[in-house]
Amino acid sequence: MNIRFRQLEAFVLIVETGGVTTAAKQLNLTQSSVSKLLSGLETELGFVLFDRVGRQLRLSEQGRAFLKKARETIAAFGDIQRTAEDIRDNHGRKLRICAIGPLAFGALVPQAIAEFARTNPEFSLSFETKFRIEIEEWVAQGGSDLGFTLLPLSHHGLEARSLEPVNAVAVVPAGHPFEDRAYLEPSDLVKEPKIMPHGSARVRALVEANFMSAGHRLSPKIETSNALSAVHLVSQGAGVSVLDPFSCMSIPAGGIKLIPWMPETPMTYGMIWQKSRTLSAIDHQFFDLVKSSIEAHSVQR
Repeated sequence: MNIRFRQLEAFVLIVETGGVTTAAKQLNLTQSSVSKLLSGLETELGFVLFDRVGRQLRLSEQGRAFLKKARETIAAFGDIQRTAEDIRDNHGRKLRICAIGPLAFGALVPQAIAEFARTNPEFSLSFETKFRIEIEEWVAQGGSDLGFTLLPLSHHGLEARSLEPVNAVAVVPAGHPFEDRAYLEPSDLVKEPKIMPHGSARVRALVEANFMSAGHRLSPKIETSNALSAVHLVSQGAGVSVLDPFSCMSIPAGGIKLIPWMPETPMTYGMIWQKSRTLSAIDHQFFDLVKSSIEAHSVQR
């Protein structure tokens, strides 16, 4: 039997992305190349991984049984790559971190990195920023040792440790008539020009549910690609928003006002890592530094 890593990778991606087309894009291959990888893997295994129903692929009983082992093999290969890179780069004393924008572009994770570097001079670090929709796959494929993102997880090959939940906040420009309000709720913002991230953002879905429960439509005047651009637009007086508090830390104090949002809308962030990775004392130390950074800045705001 001659099973290749690329065949396993194609199989798992077809399952996780829902089809050959999306898997081909992630692998930077043509659809026909991915189909050949899948066909070759099935030939080597001696059974079909998918039942073909028209043009759709449905995981077969044998495919479901094989999927767990395929994922474990890919994760193990990622560990081998990471170990080799660490030995090559710094004799195994390197920590690779990634984080989504709200945690990366303010002071939260960067402050933890700075403190880690100060107290662990023997370590080197790498730091990547990723979109929420890509960070899980990045960590699962061994791109970083630890990731910091919005939970819950959707990738089966990862574990997570939660940070304390935070509530979404209403964001208004400095000097807005609402800036001294004790709290804001959907009915307060119905007539206000609203700025919100596109529908794929988790906070957008949560706030839309708030408005719907109150009998209103969210109806943004301006839609943006992410919460960070939304808060910058608020600071320029283009409207108001309801966002995660971390994204708001990218604006200098005095440019915006954060007001409690009702109903309370909790958002939980956390650290993620491969299931095959056993967390070390260094990993726990870095998590605690991020947690302390978040707690300190929450008090300051």
